[in-house]
Amino acid sequence: MRAIGTILLVALFAVTALAAPQKPVANSGLTCPVSGEAIKSLKKAPSVQYEGRSIYFCCKKCVGEFNTNPAKYAPKQVVRCPVSGEVVKDPGKAQTASYKGRSYYFCCAKCKPEFSKNPEKYAKAQGKAQGNRSGMQHEEHSH
Repeated sequence: MRAIGTILLVALFAVTALAAPQKPVANSGLTCPVSGEAIKSLKKAPSVQYEGRSIYFCCKKCVGEFNTNPAKYAPKQVVRCPVSGEVVKDPGKAQTASYKGRSYYFCCAKCKPEFSKNPEKYAKAQGKAQGNRSGMQHEEHSH
């Protein structure tokens, strides 16, 4: 009887362990403009200032390559606020939200609550052309 109880207990632990949600791999949602690799943490990623905004990289080698031709690589990492469509100048310091496994960066404190009201609307708009989105226009609020 004890053996059956032990087997059931072990089976219960195994099922619980398999059913437990797995932590997702940390990912900033940005890719290195040189290598195309995912940037896991903006806090640890090397960065440079270019035309008034921060550009993040997967490694220092990519920073060197970027510096040889920044005009070629900088357009590959333009982060826009999903609410206003404005360029987010420093994603590493911006307010963020996660929705369906993706990170969203905001130009100001007023856009994050607006996104939270209807994230599906803004997530879909973010996936479309990079112009200003329908919804709240940036002129409607000030920094």
